[in-house]
Amino acid sequence: MGTWAAYVAASDRKDASEASVHLETCLGAVTTGGGLFRDILLVEAGIFQAWFRRDAHKASTWFARARRGKRLSPLLRARFEVYRHFIEGNFALADREWEKGLAIIEKFQDAVLRERLHESWMEWQEEMNERRAVSNAPALEPI
Repeated sequence: MGTWAAYVAASDRKDASEASVHLETCLGAVTTGGGLFRDILLVEAGIFQAWFRRDAHKASTWFARARRGKRLSPLLRARFEVYRHFIEGNFALADREWEKGLAIIEKFQDAVLRERLHESWMEWQEEMNERRAVSNAPALEPI
C-alpha cells in the first residue's frame, strides 16, 4: 500500500516520471486473478495513459482489462469516464461525467472530505479547460 500511496502523491503533484515508477511497481505486484484493487489499478493505469501520456489507445487497452468496472465506486467510475471521453476528444460526454462526479461529491456526508474532493475536482476542471484551450475545444463553464 505504500507504493500505491507514493503513486497517488506523485500523481497529485503532476510528477509523471515518479508516478509511472510507482504505478508500474503496483501493477507488477498484482496477480492475474480478480479483485477490486486489481481493477482499480488497471483503471488507474488507463487514467495515467490518458492524462500524462495522452495516449487514447493505451488508455482504452488498460480500461478494457478491468473486469469489474461496474463494482468501482460511483466517483471512481465517473473519474474513469471523464478521462476516457476526454482523451477520445468527446468533450461533451466528458463534461457530463465530470458533472456526475461533482454531484456525487456534493452528497458526501463528511464535510472535510467533501471539501477536499470538491477543491480537487474544480482544479481538475481548470486543467481540462487549459488542455482544451490548446486544442480550441469548448471549455466547461466554471460552477
